[in-house]
Amino acid sequence: MFENLTNFSKLLRNASSMVPKIQQLKENLSNQRVEGRSDAGDVVVEMSGSGTILNIKIDPSLIATQDKSLLELTIATATNAAILKAKNLHVHAVREAVKDLGIPGIDNVIAQLAE
Repeated sequence: MFENLTNFSKLLRNASSMVPKIQQLKENLSNQRVEGRSDAGDVVVEMSGSGTILNIKIDPSLIATQDKSLLELTIATATNAAILKAKNLHVHAVREAVKDLGIPGIDNVIAQLAE
């Protein structure tokens, strides 16, 4: 019984030390950049690691087609690719931040963040 209390106490101490780590993690993610590209590469979406869209580049030849549906689909494809990359950055950063906490099953929880 006392062993469980000791483990719980250790977990609480480790959790309270996480606040500065989480703040640093957020700042680091905001400073990182990812790019998502459409299949043909004619749309590029630049996004921060925290998920803010910073820039969208559209090849003039795509605009010249005047195909609104194609343009919308291509932008969505590039945006989704950038979001996936940002999510993966996030998962990796969280995994690194909590690796020393010793929380059973935490890897499974973090893996679900990427889904």
